[in-house]
Amino acid sequence: MAEQKIKGYQTGTFVVGNRLLDPEQRSTQARTERSNTLTSGHRACQGCGEALGARYSGNFDDPLNPGQKLPQVSAFEAWNESNLAAFLTPQTEAGNNTSPNHYRLMLNQFYDGIHTVQPDAQVVAGSLSPIGSDGGPQGKARIGPLEFLRDMFCLGKKNLKPYGCAVKAKFDVLSHHPINADREPQAPAGKDDAGIAEMSEIVTMLRKAESVGNVGGPSSHPVWNTEFWWHSNPPKTGKKIPSLREQAAYISEALYRNWQDRVELAMLYQLGDDKSLPFQSGIYFENGKPKPSLTGFSFPLVGDRRSKRKVLIWGRAPKSGQVAIQVNKSGKGGFKTIKKKMVGAGDVFKTVTKLKGKGKLRAKIGKQKSLTWKQGKK
Repeated sequence: MAEQKIKGYQTGTFVVGNRLLDPEQRSTQARTERSNTLTSGHRACQGCGEALGARYSGNFDDPLNPGQKLPQVSAFEAWNESNLAAFLTPQTEAGNNTSPNHYRLMLNQFYDGIHTVQPDAQVVAGSLSPIGSDGGPQGKARIGPLEFLRDMFCLGKKNLKPYGCAVKAKFDVLSHHPINADREPQAPAGKDDAGIAEMSEIVTMLRKAESVGNVGGPSSHPVWNTEFWWHSNPPKTGKKIPSLREQAAYISEALYRNWQDRVELAMLYQLGDDKSLPFQSGIYFENGKPKPSLTGFSFPLVGDRRSKRKVLIWGRAPKSGQVAIQVNKSGKGGFKTIKKKMVGAGDVFKTVTKLKGKGKLRAKIGKQKSLTWKQGKK
């Protein structure tokens, strides 16, 4: 599609959409200096979706490389952390939650826009903050993600009892940001907040909304984890900053818990540290040296105690080959291979072993080893 065919779209307050237009072609509502308020109207989101879908359809000329096309993008996220006043205001009006309904209307317009030009693309909804407390200046600073999703899906707090939706949310994928920055993966979040441990609640809520017809789009929606992370010490210091080994173990366990909850995708923030930024959550140091968490992410291996005498060993293969699952029950001496299995790259492997008390677990594929998982009594 030629560039001139999308120049006329009104793109509202979508900053990425605004930049598709030359400054003189932008409406007053599309000025980049505007805040993320709702005064622009929801219809602007459809134009943004059409413009983005067209530009990244694989058929759009690359303005910096004549003769080449811009790459195709097949998944588009509608907004970011809409339960925070920092990104969407107002969150409440007259004591009532308003941002979930406004977001639903924005989402639907964006969904229609994307699918007008890319029928097979995926529109990703949600992407909510896990705890929401951003100190926003306008009204209620945040809405907890579970509360936000109940409102978005028209489900009551008690037993998720459905009520009528004037407009159903339309999307292809539901995502969340289950960030446990200051606690272990299975540590519970606060009321109506949602970290790794609460992903199962989000999946349950979505399946309920699907079953009662309160959401549009496909009959079954995948669930993605589109941002999770832990800092590491070094380089960041502080009382609740995990060590390098803890960061790696937390990432591995988060992947396992997501797999248990049938979350289909997990995305880390970020790949490499940058000391000019507040986040030091990379799996590489700033100088490019890998942290243990690189292995924890690419070759996760986790032990999950199922009884006093049995432990489930779970892992994901970084490459094809024969995986050897190994145990050191005494904590001393070498490892003993308890099972071998042929796997493909990305395959999940698991087995149950007898292990009373503490021990060490790991896996090998050729010369490549997972990190050692230290299994406790619980």
